[in-house]
Amino acid sequence: MENPLLRVGVIGGGPAGLATAINLAEWAVQHGMQDIFSIAVMDTRYLQDDSGPSPKIQYGGSRRAEAGVSNRRGQVVTLQQDCLDFLSQRTRDELFRNVNESVWSRTSYNIPIREVEDRLLERAQMNDVSGVLSLEVLNHTGSDEALSTSLLCRFNIIIGADGSKSWVRRHLFKIDEEGMQSGGRDLALGIEFQIPEHLHKSGLPHAQPLNVVLTVSQCRFLLNASSVTRSGFLNMQLTKEEWDLAKRVDGQSCVFARSPGILLRNGQVLAEKQNFKPQVDSKHDRGSFASRNLWKSISDGLKLFGIDQEHVSSIVGVELNVRYSPKVVQDVGETICLLVGDAAFQTHFWPGRGMNSVFKEAASLANSLFLVGRRVQCGERLGSGLLPFTEYRSFLAGLRELEHDHRSLRFVCQRSGPRDSQDRMPDIVEQATYQNVNVCRSKLVETIEKWAETFSKPKRLHFSKEAKEALVSKAIAALENIGDYEVKIMEVSGPWPRLSLDEFLPNIGTPDPQECNLELALEKLTEVPFPAMSPAGIEELTDEQQDKQNVAKAAPQA
Repeated sequence: MENPLLRVGVIGGGPAGLATAINLAEWAVQHGMQDIFSIAVMDTRYLQDDSGPSPKIQYGGSRRAEAGVSNRRGQVVTLQQDCLDFLSQRTRDELFRNVNESVWSRTSYNIPIREVEDRLLERAQMNDVSGVLSLEVLNHTGSDEALSTSLLCRFNIIIGADGSKSWVRRHLFKIDEEGMQSGGRDLALGIEFQIPEHLHKSGLPHAQPLNVVLTVSQCRFLLNASSVTRSGFLNMQLTKEEWDLAKRVDGQSCVFARSPGILLRNGQVLAEKQNFKPQVDSKHDRGSFASRNLWKSISDGLKLFGIDQEHVSSIVGVELNVRYSPKVVQDVGETICLLVGDAAFQTHFWPGRGMNSVFKEAASLANSLFLVGRRVQCGERLGSGLLPFTEYRSFLAGLRELEHDHRSLRFVCQRSGPRDSQDRMPDIVEQATYQNVNVCRSKLVETIEKWAETFSKPKRLHFSKEAKEALVSKAIAALENIGDYEVKIMEVSGPWPRLSLDEFLPNIGTPDPQECNLELALEKLTEVPFPAMSPAGIEELTDEQQDKQNVAKAAPQA
């Protein structure tokens, strides 16, 4: 290669693309390799703001969205410390500049996706990395073939970080939706809310410890919310029949950003055609019983977490696909193409691992790119992407196996794999029909008490015996607001699984700056030690495992 500069194009400027680009840019600057890398992050959702002293890129949202509607950026994610360790201190400081909220553990933090994207976007435009990293508005107005040709001519490495319906995967890897490998699929509703400033001193109707215990004691409802922003989503797993009923008055399916269902407020019709039909049916006692019953279930979920219907802004349907791309690295002519984030594989968001996986994937991919840059700096040709990205491919395969087989598929109701194809939600509903509601309430209380005991440990929320008893009493009171049908559904759906699982972490290191042979450089990596075990989601560590982890963290780094 006559020009040693590696031209890296990142298609998709969400967390996966930005984290990969920022990591790589930071390492390039740190090791004096600014002349090796040119990184461009491109996204159709970006907008250029020319109002300030210098142009800035901001997030503009989906171009297919109805005016003024919200989108997935309002969802709240829980980030684990072991995954945040793969970001530099400066990036972590920027990430939590506005929202820094510890929830169920001293090593986990709640933050809206909006904050993650906006803060990473600002970090990517800071002076220390701006000489290596640039952001661009991707104007995709021509044909897909023309865009493919343009990108392949401009970049010698293209990263598809463009989400679950990846354009890069479809047009450069030639993998369509049918080509994705599926392990399961669930259907859910996302009920977005915003709590007014003058209500609830804690920011949310219930304190977060109570929200967490109510969430993990069953699998029907999941609250993802931030007490700092006073907003979030109440998510609800659905049967196929309920999913088909979750439409607007105009017959449109409720879709993130594009066509959400809008609720009636104080009995007034704000947007008649966009109103959520089950609510309208229930209010006017019309439509099918199943439609009215769906609204009753949604109302019960809101009551469980103390959320007033007046504070709900929209309802959207969410398809939870547990699937992966059969390829994550591919040569297209002389260009190496790679996938990261949801473009590579998707997880079930109930256990809250998607964004955590993204940061680990981004670190692994950036490290592989950095090593390739070292190879090019030493005068070697780039060649095929299969060898230099073997480590990344191997890490992604191991991470996906862990996240799918040991986490996502423990929550998913509609499994589609050859081993255990099934759909549990209809069975849950049918079983609930025959349950004694008093027995179900008693079992739910027992489950709540067990989770309260778990979270009262010093390694978790660490509250007193009196506080634990008060929490259980409040949880029982919250259950009293729920109708018999939903109590039975919640109990039969079962609590979250509690297991000790090995955490799968990438080895991150830098080659000897004097070593120009890639193979030897790989052998001489100065690895950053990470503990073999790490708290993930709500999984339990034994005292022995925790002690081992503490020893590993205290060990001096090489």
